[in-house]
Amino acid sequence: MACALEPLASATQISGWPVRADENAILADIRRRDERDTARAVAPLRPAADAHVLDTSDLAIDGVVAAAIDIIEGVRRNAPRPSGNSP
Repeated sequence: MACALEPLASATQISGWPVRADENAILADIRRRDERDTARAVAPLRPAADAHVLDTSDLAIDGVVAAAIDIIEGVRRNAPRPSGNSP
């Protein structure tokens, strides 16, 4: 799954918490972490070659679930059938 970083940074705010987090600092930390993780020499963080990336930036939870189900069903439809006596 992927999503826009700005909502992720603002989601770190805790409702009713007396101290407000600095969203710009949180966003910068997330960007540094992602850059470090994707650029490292050993085991860089990348989607697998056959991955289906689901961007959840503009989706509510029901939209995320529906999109994930669509991806899974599409993969199942296109998957090779096992040979033998299996149904």
